[in-house]
Amino acid sequence: MYFAMRRSESFEPKSHRNAWLALAVACSALLLPPHHIFSQPSLHFLFLSIYHFFEIMSLNSKGRFQRWLSRHVSVKNTKSAPTRYEHTAFEDETSIRLLYLQPGSFEDDINIKLKVVSLDNPPSYQALSYVWGPPPHDTPVFCHGKELLVSESCVAALRRLRGRYRVNVLWIDAICIDQSSIKERGHQVNLMGDVYSKAQRTWIWLGESTSESDFVMDFLNKYSDVQEKVSSSPPSRQNKDLWREIRKLKKEERMRCGSDSEAESLVKSVTDRSWFERVWTVQEYTLSRDAQALCGGKVIVFSRLLESVQSIATQRMTNGEPTYLPYTSCFQAYQANYRQIWEAIHVNGIERVTFTDLLIEGAQLKASDPKDVVFGLHGIFQKFRVAVPPPDYSKSIEDVLTEATRAAILHDKSLSALLHCSNSRARDSLPSWVPDWSVSERSALRPLPLNMDYFNTSRNSRASFYFPDEDIDLPLSPNLLVVQGVVLDTLTYCAREAFVWENKPEQAKNKNHVREGNTWHFESTAVHEALEAWLSVASKLSPYPTGETIAQALSRTVIVESYRLLGPRVLYPGFDVSKGFSHWLESFRLGSSCVDGDLADDQKASSKIFEEEFLKEIGQEGVEITDTNRKSYVMLSVGRSSDALAFNHLIWLYSRHIRFFTTENGYMGMGMLGIEAGDKVLLIAGLTRPLIARKVGERYRVVGAAYVHGIMDGEKWPADESELVDIVFE
Repeated sequence: MYFAMRRSESFEPKSHRNAWLALAVACSALLLPPHHIFSQPSLHFLFLSIYHFFEIMSLNSKGRFQRWLSRHVSVKNTKSAPTRYEHTAFEDETSIRLLYLQPGSFEDDINIKLKVVSLDNPPSYQALSYVWGPPPHDTPVFCHGKELLVSESCVAALRRLRGRYRVNVLWIDAICIDQSSIKERGHQVNLMGDVYSKAQRTWIWLGESTSESDFVMDFLNKYSDVQEKVSSSPPSRQNKDLWREIRKLKKEERMRCGSDSEAESLVKSVTDRSWFERVWTVQEYTLSRDAQALCGGKVIVFSRLLESVQSIATQRMTNGEPTYLPYTSCFQAYQANYRQIWEAIHVNGIERVTFTDLLIEGAQLKASDPKDVVFGLHGIFQKFRVAVPPPDYSKSIEDVLTEATRAAILHDKSLSALLHCSNSRARDSLPSWVPDWSVSERSALRPLPLNMDYFNTSRNSRASFYFPDEDIDLPLSPNLLVVQGVVLDTLTYCAREAFVWENKPEQAKNKNHVREGNTWHFESTAVHEALEAWLSVASKLSPYPTGETIAQALSRTVIVESYRLLGPRVLYPGFDVSKGFSHWLESFRLGSSCVDGDLADDQKASSKIFEEEFLKEIGQEGVEITDTNRKSYVMLSVGRSSDALAFNHLIWLYSRHIRFFTTENGYMGMGMLGIEAGDKVLLIAGLTRPLIARKVGERYRVVGAAYVHGIMDGEKWPADESELVDIVFE
């Protein structure tokens, strides 16, 4: 019996003769006496024979029978563990593997074959863009009959892309690249730009669907059809016709979700997917000629998804209604920034995006390996001919970040990368002029990518810099950067208190948040204490260098002149900055003896009246405001004025993670968390904002960007640029 079983294992599975041989062995076992049949060896051969019969006779149900057998029968398997598939090494520099997805029904095991082809002349194929998901990645697919472990997300996408009767040709990174080989990963990452560019289509797998996401996908497809229909209308009527069609769709939407607020949560079922948060997906979309978003079984052209959500929000704002279908900042980056990159590559060739902008945006995205913040964008760099070294995972993260920053400076002919340095969060081994692009850190002191900066400290001067290789005064060092500028001032005081709030403002139910209409403000005592310390220091300054009162200068400094931005003007229409600051200032003076001098010169007489009127209004006339109770009274007073609330909110928005300081020359400003007394204020040719730097011998280390009130529009930039000196950053 054992000999017959071994023979049946060695034959081709399609041979019916072998199948019947296996069944005969099983039947012969049944002819044994009962005490032999139910012994462990006989049962083992009986079930193994039945297994071989079904394995050979029913190919399509092979996987299902195996799963049934494993669930209901517990026997020892004489076969060895499944053989793992091992990739063979490539023989040339332009080879890639393509995945031939074998047909099957939705629940069948995934069976694939891999074929090595030349990327110079590949067959027609489609690419997959998806998120691997958290480990372990131990879901099996069968490659040439051998087991290959991938993520659940990959298998889910393969099930959706598999044809019932046809073979589909795909490129999927987790399968087509040997992930165990660092050398091959680096080599194939270098080719990924061409892989996605040459694919006939890229499927963007957003994940499995929900009832909410199905509705949103259908709704956006219908809305996109409406846009195309309205585009044939005369330009003067397009807005009106589009709005009419939106209202028709809204009737259907209300039947589904009941209200606009519920619709907002519905759209997030698509736009909040983790795909939008990953760094690799940026180039996978921007390099693809035809990108289609796949969410469960629903499909939408990716450009339609971006344009429809944006158009609906714009239409509602245009027609005086609240923003409809809100989206996250990561999704918005695709609408505003990455869409421009796609158009530059596939439509108009206009390069609006700098290398530095890409690194800034990439720093906000997620990657399992910090080096991927650079490597994940390599295909885009290639398209724009940025001279950045090819991906090499054997390099240190410090080398990768330094090479990328150097390439950005040279390609863009700009020093704007320096405005994104921060010594408080940088790796110690990085040159000070190299930002840690692997760390997400937004700051009001830095200009937004792809936006014209509203400050201009160097009066549109051109960047002047070089990287010294070998010089008499500067010994060979790849980590030095020489720029031109002036040393303007020295920091004398740096506030110990800083706004450091890690929670997102969307967390509205947090007990520290109070809702006032459409405005958020905070009751945090840390915020109150920081503001009071700044007021106390500012009140002791001499008359401000610009001729403004200290109160006027402080009102602009604490919000980093954010009223120049469009956002605050839209968020707070009709907001009066001076009125808001005045009420905010008087509120913080309640019961305080630390505010005196120039800051209160024009308000001393009215401060007592303000306090009396406030206490009368809240029904507490005659109550003494003391150090123990003044914090609660201050925030209560701020809440009396919508302008003061707005001003307080702007402080929170634009003063987080930065610190207040004053200088030797009587200026005040805001700097990064790592600033110290004695640091220098530098104006650098080509930079729109000042830098704070620390002198070390004859060189400087960059601390970060700064706001210094009174010099942000070039007031202190030399009229004669021959006065500029070389400044060496290490």
